[in-house]
Amino acid sequence: MVGANKVSPGQTRRFSAFFHHEIIALFYSIILYAHMYSSAPLKLGEKGMAPEQLSSSLQLWSIHLAENAIPDESDFAPLLVSAFIAGGKQREALFKTDNAPEGSFVPGGMVFLLPHVLAGIFAAVPYILNLLGSTASINNTLTTVCNILSLHDRTKEVLVEPELQQGADRVQEPIYSLRQVVSIIDEQLKDIPLPEEERGCIAYRIIRALLEQPDGTMEAIGRLKEST
Repeated sequence: MVGANKVSPGQTRRFSAFFHHEIIALFYSIILYAHMYSSAPLKLGEKGMAPEQLSSSLQLWSIHLAENAIPDESDFAPLLVSAFIAGGKQREALFKTDNAPEGSFVPGGMVFLLPHVLAGIFAAVPYILNLLGSTASINNTLTTVCNILSLHDRTKEVLVEPELQQGADRVQEPIYSLRQVVSIIDEQLKDIPLPEEERGCIAYRIIRALLEQPDGTMEAIGRLKEST
């Protein structure tokens, strides 16, 4: 046909890869839904069973968080965050590994890291709020976190934690809060088979994501406080 646009082999491969990725994401989302509701039948009005609706800003926040901490789970982030916020049986199902083969990260085991990340964030809320206390605090802490990650990426050495200033008020000291958040998230991730160094990196990447989108973080914290 005269004037018809030709599709190059490279474009064909890119289109195929894109649709393959989307189909896989849809498949796993369906499996995840089934896994979340497998422990009990859905009953209208039962607390913790009705799906939570995320605002568009919270959906973007959840994807940003996953892309920084666990990129492989970014496609499922809104669904996972929604289930965690819902609480009850939906949240419990995120941590359920019944009948899962040892080390399983596939349907049947459905082991995800993001729910553990969210649990760590929930546990560290007082310290995260301290870091979000002012624009100056956000910028200074974000600079510190980025420097730590940049140094680690360049040298591949063990992460070097920032030191507390002598004589500083520990309760209001941003560095103290930063170290507390890292410690809490690291403790939460100990239930996952991850190398210790990788846990530390993930913790700092999580904090970076939280500080890069402070409005979304505050909205997420508000929703988490409302959940059970």
